[in-house]
Amino acid sequence: MHHRSLAAMLNLLLPALIVSTTLAKPISDRPNIVLILTDDQDATTYPYMPILQDRLVAQGTTFTNFIFTVPLCGPSRASILRGQYAHNHQVITNRSPNGGFKVFRELGHEQSTVATWLQEAGYRTSFYGKYINGYPGGKKTHIPDGWDEWYAVVSGHYRRFELNENGQLVQYGDDPDDYETDILAAKAVDFISSSAGKTPFFIYLAPFAPHSPFTPARRHRNAFKNEQAPRPPSFNEADVSDKPAWVRDNHLLSASEIDGIDERFRARLRTLLAVDELVEAIIDELTATGELDNTFIFYTTENGFHQGEHRVERGKNTPYEESIRVPLIVRGPGVPAGQVLQHVVANIDLAPTFAELAQAITPAFVDGLSFVRLLRDPPPEDWRKGVLVQHWAFPNAGASIPDYRAVRTRNHIYIEYITGEYELYDLNADPYQLENQYATANPSLVDSLAAMLQRLSDCAGVECTIDGPVPVELVSFNAAVTGRTVQLEWQTATESNNFGFYVERSADGRSFQEIAFVLGNGTSTVPRRYAYVDSVPGPGTYFYRLRQVDLDGAFNYSETLTVEVTVPRRFFLAQNYPNPFNDATVITFQIPERQRVTLTVIDLAARRVSVLLDQELEGGSHHVSFDAKGLSSGIYFYELRTPSFVARRRAILIR
Repeated sequence: MHHRSLAAMLNLLLPALIVSTTLAKPISDRPNIVLILTDDQDATTYPYMPILQDRLVAQGTTFTNFIFTVPLCGPSRASILRGQYAHNHQVITNRSPNGGFKVFRELGHEQSTVATWLQEAGYRTSFYGKYINGYPGGKKTHIPDGWDEWYAVVSGHYRRFELNENGQLVQYGDDPDDYETDILAAKAVDFISSSAGKTPFFIYLAPFAPHSPFTPARRHRNAFKNEQAPRPPSFNEADVSDKPAWVRDNHLLSASEIDGIDERFRARLRTLLAVDELVEAIIDELTATGELDNTFIFYTTENGFHQGEHRVERGKNTPYEESIRVPLIVRGPGVPAGQVLQHVVANIDLAPTFAELAQAITPAFVDGLSFVRLLRDPPPEDWRKGVLVQHWAFPNAGASIPDYRAVRTRNHIYIEYITGEYELYDLNADPYQLENQYATANPSLVDSLAAMLQRLSDCAGVECTIDGPVPVELVSFNAAVTGRTVQLEWQTATESNNFGFYVERSADGRSFQEIAFVLGNGTSTVPRRYAYVDSVPGPGTYFYRLRQVDLDGAFNYSETLTVEVTVPRRFFLAQNYPNPFNDATVITFQIPERQRVTLTVIDLAARRVSVLLDQELEGGSHHVSFDAKGLSSGIYFYELRTPSFVARRRAILIR
């Protein structure tokens, strides 16, 4: 194999990058983002939604391998909000003590979700419909962090329900025309109307359809009178001798059970007609306000649904395609119309994708990958190999299905059960998963899939993306001020295909300008240090961030640094960076004048575990490194104390 130097590669790539940047269809600096998320919708129902087909599928890109990392409502919704696998966000079922809204809130997850990231980036955010199973818990008027407008269902569904409307409880159902999907659509339309032409907005629109009890709008109650549920080869599967015991224990479906499947299918389709009209209402309003060409629309659900496949009469939680895979549709500026992609993407990828589109900061804890690069024409083939699928058996959450973990690639799914049983399917040769090949497959294939599964099962953050384009791991980004000079320094732990860093500065924290470019080191497995010195126009507050660019043009933003070019007039303790962190992080603070400063680290039991500073310091900004070697993973607090000021912040150490 011939190897070119990095400089040689850059010489070849730079002209291509410049041409691509010049010719590519421009995407607005700050596009609107709309997520429409249904509940328990399976792939077979999509063709019955003509508006969806005409105005999203035909006008956008369909990802056929969109995977749910836990095929269950609560864990999936937590993954969508946080961009994490369930073993990291720990919402592993729908109800406490192992999941649901209560666990999500108690773990502090509401403090950092895609809503807070986009709100901090200047977006106006709004939520409509079903949040996380178990919401609102004890306080019906609770509004999670990050939402400017909040219309969440607190009880009931379909024709009689109650909404928390920005802290006010409103009952619906007395009017015969009240229908949940319609009410949510109308409120989202009003939000678009009031936001158009102002700040960019994010809409999370989550109707309950087609979840049970499958109650349609009155205008749709006579639709689909004779429709029959699909009958794929896996329907009421005759021979399940190759399947695990939980499938073998399922009896062949009776005629009456099959009739029930058909009736349930018709009822589910009826509820989706109002969702189809919701799609139309959103697109019509975006068109009327002139925002459609600057809006990305994402349509999907939070898990699939069985209708007799593999003798499973109804429900989800299984590792089979009907439960874990439903298409994702994306329409937006520059997105190819009518395109179908087979790249493996997942619910954990939505949050980082939204963050990249919004130029928001993606926290280090995120396990998913932004797939903005796949929305190009043509999309790159260099992409992750597989994603993790997990299930935990609890009452009311697939208790009959034992715990399992699986890895889903473009061509295979490999499953390991806690019972010691295994499944392996070639999805190209056997898309209906009729023949378990675990016992007969090439051992090297089984070994490679098992190794991938083992790695993903306890991965966190960037570790979870190792089979895809691994982003540059930025471990520190700091600024020091001397007069009107700002010294920026940053360090990477590893780099993969790193073209370099654009240094950007802003006077308001929102509108950034490029002021410099620093060449990267391509691919590197050793720490690399970088620096840039900026001379600012005068005293004031300045904001700096790095735009790290890969050789293929993909990019990510660093955290934004706030710099005061003056002797500070007040005390300030900043959030450590990075956070969460592994081994080392940097704590920044400022004091207005010379005085004694103590900076200590405390654990959850209020025990002092480290003293970072205890000395006289001059007034100004200061940066202190915290080396956490020897400490276990967990939540810690760092405290800044002076004779006249005390402040404390939380840091998360992840091994």
